[in-house]
Amino acid sequence: MTDYTVLVDDLGDFNVVGDFVTLSPDASEQRLVLLDGEAFDGRPIHYSGYRSLKGLITQAYFASEDGALQEQKWVAVPGRWDPCIEIQ
Repeated sequence: MTDYTVLVDDLGDFNVVGDFVTLSPDASEQRLVLLDGEAFDGRPIHYSGYRSLKGLITQAYFASEDGALQEQKWVAVPGRWDPCIEIQ
């Protein structure tokens, strides 16, 4: 089982003043960008829980109706392909 208190501690380690929960949306986004950069840069082992949690959230979103219908739209190749050389 993953210890998510490490994730919460990691969110508090960055140089943004205040508790993560009480931060403004801009400050909390800045802190998450910093955490993301550190967690995926060289993939340090102590961020494996964060990477796993982020992967699960992403999978859950794409498995939802909104994710499946809005984000995973299949786009057919536009138009019909006609060769430029006549085949006899």
